[in-house]
Parts: sequence; structure tokens; C-alpha cells
Amino acid sequence: MKAYTFFLLIYFFVLSYGSKLVSDINFRRWFMIKMKNLIVMFFLFVISFGVFAQEVITASAISLNEAIENLENKAKEKDSTIVKITSAGGQNYVRASAIIEENK
Repeated sequence: MKAYTFFLLIYFFVLSYGSKLVSDINFRRWFMIKMKNLIVMFFLFVISFGVFAQEVITASAISLNEAIENLENKAKEKDSTIVKITSAGGQNYVRASAIIEENK
């Protein structure tokens, strides 16, 4: 059972509980306010976690692009050619000289 489902069950149980005493009414009001606060905090947590995950993905993509550019710059410095081989796992970079030596 999900956590929010459990809280909602408690919430509706307290709402359906009879208000025989004044303390029961105060408890119901207090509990409803607490449950509303918990629900709002839960949705804010979900939204903030989504934004954080998006920032992490963006930072990872930027660092990957920087690594690729760094690799290409090193290849230009050493006057070698880099061949881009696309595979299921992404892009792998191999020096053309290594491919030529394997084919001999």
C-alpha cells in the first residue's frame, strides 16, 4: 500500500469518526490541517525532486559533451582521426589507426 493511500485512509477515518465531544472536534480540525499540510508537502517534494533530477540529467549531458570535445581536441593535437561508432550503448570513439591495424 502506498504511503499517501495510508494517510488518506487515516484522514477519512478521522473525518467519519463521530464528534461526541468538543475535544473530538478540535482533534478533527487539528488532524485535517496536519493532513492538508502533509499532502502539500508531499506534492512540493515530488516537484522539487523532479526539478533536481532534471538538473542532474542536464549536468551529466553537459559533462558528456565536454568530454567528447576534449577527446576530439586531443585527436587534433596528435594529428589522428577519430571515427565515431554508434552502438546501442551510445557513441564510442576509436582512433582510425587502430581500426586500420586490426584490418591488416
